[in-house]
Amino acid sequence: MALDSYVERPTVRVLRILADMTGGGPAEAMQRLESRLPSLKGRKFYGAFRILPDGKEYFACVEEAASDDPVAMQVDEGEHSETASIP
Repeated sequence: MALDSYVERPTVRVLRILADMTGGGPAEAMQRLESRLPSLKGRKFYGAFRILPDGKEYFACVEEAASDDPVAMQVDEGEHSETASIP
């Protein structure tokens, strides 16, 4: 199947928490991430999922703000990008 077109969004800097896929999963990871933010207002949230040879990996992510301190918040930093095909 050939793709007619695709949409690629710019890469954004994010704060992220790895989900425990044998425990609380993505919902628990998002709750932990939200609990470390001073406010949820105006924040953009993302989920990043991939399949690895030894299992699945999911990160709960939020776009990084200039005032965020990842060390104090005890979260990892990373990048999030999206590409979607349009038939």
